[in-house]
Amino acid sequence: MKRKRMSLAFKLNLLLSLIVLTGSLVLAKGSYDAYTRTVYQAYYEKLNFVEKMAVEKDKHLYDKIVWCIRVMRLDGFEEKRQIALKEHDDWHLFEWLSGFVIVDAYDRLIPQAEYNEIDVPSTADYSNSATANYYNVSYSLQDLARQADIYSVAAIAEMTPGQYTEVIRASTAYNFDELSMGLDFGKPIEEPEPLAVYHAQKKHEDFRLDTDTGNELFRVVPVDRSGERFYLIYSCDVTDARQGQKAFLFQSLLFVAMMVAVAIGLSLFLLRRMAIKPLRQLSAAATAFAAGDGSYRREDVVNLPIRSTDEIGDLYREIRSMQTRIIDNAENLTRMNAEKERISMELDLATRIQAHMLPSSFPAFPDRTEFDVYASMNPAKEVGGDFYDFFLLDDDHLALVIADVSGKGVPAALFMMVSKILFKNYAMTGLSPAGVLEAVNHQICSNNPEQMFVTVWMGILEISTGRLTAANGGHEYPLLKQSESGFAVYKDKHGFIIGGMDGMKYRDYELTLRPGARLFVYTDGVPEATDAQNELFGLDRTLKALNQNGGDPRTDLERVHSAVNAFVGSAEQFDDLTMLCLEYRGPSAGGQTRQ
Repeated sequence: MKRKRMSLAFKLNLLLSLIVLTGSLVLAKGSYDAYTRTVYQAYYEKLNFVEKMAVEKDKHLYDKIVWCIRVMRLDGFEEKRQIALKEHDDWHLFEWLSGFVIVDAYDRLIPQAEYNEIDVPSTADYSNSATANYYNVSYSLQDLARQADIYSVAAIAEMTPGQYTEVIRASTAYNFDELSMGLDFGKPIEEPEPLAVYHAQKKHEDFRLDTDTGNELFRVVPVDRSGERFYLIYSCDVTDARQGQKAFLFQSLLFVAMMVAVAIGLSLFLLRRMAIKPLRQLSAAATAFAAGDGSYRREDVVNLPIRSTDEIGDLYREIRSMQTRIIDNAENLTRMNAEKERISMELDLATRIQAHMLPSSFPAFPDRTEFDVYASMNPAKEVGGDFYDFFLLDDDHLALVIADVSGKGVPAALFMMVSKILFKNYAMTGLSPAGVLEAVNHQICSNNPEQMFVTVWMGILEISTGRLTAANGGHEYPLLKQSESGFAVYKDKHGFIIGGMDGMKYRDYELTLRPGARLFVYTDGVPEATDAQNELFGLDRTLKALNQNGGDPRTDLERVHSAVNAFVGSAEQFDDLTMLCLEYRGPSAGGQTRQ
């Protein structure tokens, strides 16, 4: 029990700690987001400033960049650049630039510049150096970067689809002379990562990337000028800001851990004081109540000094209520068991009474050699609705009845007893089977508020001749076996069920039983016996069981009953199982005829 109590304390403590942890994390995240916005706001303002200065301070900057791009597009530029690169000499390239730009490119671009109203560097731009124009743009970009205090400014142009070149770059991290080397001037490159991110974004916003020099914040500004499209890429070194973010994040997590530790300590103290102690008392009291031998008393109900209105108080009151209900249910169960025992005894008595109502001594007529009869009834419940009967009307006439009452259990058994008496009483008056069915039908319909009914087959055998007169009131077809053949279905004429409608008429039919003939009648519990797969036993299996070698009426019934049990297996018996078999052996010298 101690382990279970500690488990409960742990779970409750964990719940409170998670609440504190969630709140601390939300608070820490809010603080972290506010810190991040504050830190990066200065960098966003620098980028806004440099973007503004690029347009306002040097109004010819874009034209100068366009001039450089068009120099790169001239025929022969790449060939002459490759010649210079073979020497691996920047000054050799500058000398080439002097000749190519001033003499060739300048003459070829001046008409285009005038046509497109481009601000073209004058020849004075080349008086001191062959790379004056290149230097001019570099100085302009580097001056922007220094004034805005950003890391770098680069101009990127797409020379052919998917092929880019870095027109110019300036950075506050290097000396200008290092940046002005012309070996990379016009060198083809793949799409730079900042530009690729810019194109991939659904919204053109500032973004951060990890680079070789640290972590940088980028802004990409597309420019369309005089038919040329290029991109200015501004970047700020935010490595220090990232380090500050990590430090602030560590401090926030440390704060969260401290808050959780304090919450765990406080929650353990409160839980032990306000929850664990009363729960232990409840557990001990409930265990003591459950450890009883089942004979609970009112004074065994838990009684503790718990007056709180919280969940523990509710639990205490519910346990008291539950224990009270257990005692009430135990008392009710005792009374119900006594009542159940009484009902069981009464059902046993009803079963015995019903069994004694049916002929059960065999051989039924030991002094009669002209015939033999055997019958059985196995109810689906304690009592059933099926019945059979056979009795001598006189020395030469034997009456046979088998019937199936609607429903099951006690109501069907009561209806069965009334029906059995009626059939026998009317048969003793000398009526034919059809007359008996009509009289019983009228009697039942005259007082049948529950609208119960019965199916019946009734026959009267004239013993001296073997002539059988019978009538069928909605019952199963009889199975007949003459001496020289096996059992077969005898499709007799069916009338309406007994108790279904007053005034119904029924018809007798006759057949002659030859010596050795057998008649098998049954209720629907035989062919409709069902196995676990809901398959019916059926008449074919019934005939197969009956047509086995030899035997007498008793053997015939036992074979059918065994076949039904083997077929049904473990499935529950659904309906009453009732059978009757008559064997006609022929007249005897002592037989008398009915007057």
